[in-house]
Amino acid sequence: SSNLMHSDMEIQEDEVILDLTNMGLGSHVARHCCKIFRNVDLGVVKLQNLSSCGMLINGQLLGKDEEIGLQNGNEIIFGPERQGHPIYLFSFIHGDQHGKLSEKVSSFVDNIRCSICLNIWHDVVSLTPCLHNFCNACFSDWYKRSGQKGIECICPQCRSDIYSVGRNHSLRNIVEEILKYNSSLQRSAEDCSHLDKRAMVKSDIMIIGSKRGSRRSAFTESSESDDESFNNGRGAQCPQCMTTQGSVGRGFHCVQETVHLTCQSCWRLMPLRTDISVPQMCVGCRKILCGAYWNSQNDIHSRSLFDIHCNNDVFLPISRRTFSEVPEHTHGGNTVEQDITRRCILEQGKTTSEVVQEWNVKLDAGEIDQPRLPANPTERITSATHLCNACAKIVVAHILHWFRVSVPKS
Repeated sequence: SSNLMHSDMEIQEDEVILDLTNMGLGSHVARHCCKIFRNVDLGVVKLQNLSSCGMLINGQLLGKDEEIGLQNGNEIIFGPERQGHPIYLFSFIHGDQHGKLSEKVSSFVDNIRCSICLNIWHDVVSLTPCLHNFCNACFSDWYKRSGQKGIECICPQCRSDIYSVGRNHSLRNIVEEILKYNSSLQRSAEDCSHLDKRAMVKSDIMIIGSKRGSRRSAFTESSESDDESFNNGRGAQCPQCMTTQGSVGRGFHCVQETVHLTCQSCWRLMPLRTDISVPQMCVGCRKILCGAYWNSQNDIHSRSLFDIHCNNDVFLPISRRTFSEVPEHTHGGNTVEQDITRRCILEQGKTTSEVVQEWNVKLDAGEIDQPRLPANPTERITSATHLCNACAKIVVAHILHWFRVSVPKS
């Protein structure tokens, strides 16, 4: 303490809530004024203000529930002003140990920097096969410049060929955790917004370029042969790439800089189209699916390839589906309740599909709540929303639950 009226406090726990009124500091201090917690692995300590009156950390006012990282020598005032409030100086008792941890953290931070902008990764993406990582926006800019120069896109760091790029959620979670404890590394909201607008990579895997046959790599001879057989087989080519089987129809043509998505049903490629409103991803689980896109194309050649390789009914709205049976997870998988629901449907002289179509109106009007889907989408789900088969069954199970609730008890 820097105030002789108050004794020093030694904190040994990883997390502690300070109750200063029990320590004889007076009623002017909130009962639970703050929480101090540390991350041992990162060697950092943070303070969260729990009082509504605020606290001062090195002269910076900290509002209720706000957090700040603590450094050796920080002045902590348990109140919104200096006069009349307890004042403490924060220090690490084991200074050498903390110094080693800080060095470890600094060394670790160097490994999560983008080699293009030299800042901490923002919305990190990973390349294959080299596995180097970059900010989504930084790599997107690099990719666009490669296309403008008419050259194949290579890894900005090792200059090797790239097969695909995807968002790396594990690394993103690590970065977010580090930023919680090292707020000084955080980019501004304006900078993050600008980066998000430039980002092109929207899924977990996106195939790079359209010149599949010209790709070369540093693999062994046998692995290169396997790679070529994959590229010439199922899932390798996009029907709208200009190099696919010579001339294609009058529809959309892929160009060198076109980004491709891999359908997770047929494993073929389709171009990422941000210029049209046709869905290319299930909002319920974020699975990439090509059915709706190819059905929207006027190019007969492309559609014929789609018909051969992808099942037409894997990506449809509820309104265009038929259901002959009650989904297996209706009523939480309770088979007794499912049998009762089937009897209720039969007693009304209807089919499962007819009941679903009737209740679609209530779903669209917001008369029943939204179904819980794996990706927790913010977009409102209606009967016109394109969904994969699994997510469609979840929505139907949700609708049938409300149907049962509405049936009068006999």
